[in-house]
Amino acid sequence: MNREQSQQLTRDKIYKSALYHFSEASFKEVSVNQICTEAGVSKGIVYHHFKDKNTLYTTCLEDSIHYYLSYLEE
Repeated sequence: MNREQSQQLTRDKIYKSALYHFSEASFKEVSVNQICTEAGVSKGIVYHHFKDKNTLYTTCLEDSIHYYLSYLEE
């Protein structure tokens, strides 16, 4: 696995962890520490891939909306 693939895998783990936590609790109730623990990464790695918690939340929300809309179009 090359560096780019490894970084994408890490980003995906962070994203999946965030998606899970944001689907279970509100934005305010979810901490970056929870996301880090679930993903098995440090806070620095999260902030390397996402500017801040808000950006991570927005990414999850946008992807969920796109998924839902494509589901409706089928």
